Amino acid sequence: MADERGLYFLVTPNKSKLRKFKYRYEDKEKKLSFGSCEDVSQKKARDKRKAARELPADGIDPSDYDTCWTDGHHFRFEPSGIY
Repeated sequence: MADERGLYFLVTPNKSKLRKFKYRYEDKEKKLSFGSCEDVSQKKARDKRKAARELPADGIDPSDYDTCWTDGHHFRFEPSGIY
């Protein structure tokens, strides 16, 4: 099941559901995993998607970044490995 902006969930063979985001960067299709549907609400997944969609406009590939909380309600992306 998918929405119009690349957010979808994938049902694995063991029946777990994962929230995913499909996007294009430098003419290549890429995917991010936001976690399981049990751990990540639809609202949180949409917040993550919104933050991820802003990065390519600045020449940044979202898969090179990790998400982190800004205020408990919104996400921002930080370069991978800085924690």
